[in-house]
Amino acid sequence: MATPADLMVHAARLLAPYERPAEIIIVDALPAASTGKILEHRLADAAHDGAIGKV
Repeated sequence: MATPADLMVHAARLLAPYERPAEIIIVDALPAASTGKILEHRLADAAHDGAIGKV
């Protein structure tokens, strides 16, 4: 499995500086609704609460 550092190097090769992500966080699973849509507000809440840590 790729590490966040590996992904940043890959992004640096392919993307302009303004297109690159500021950080990459790897999570086990994304919160999804029963329809399969990603619940972005739950991701934001978890990041704000510190439940998702930087890798």
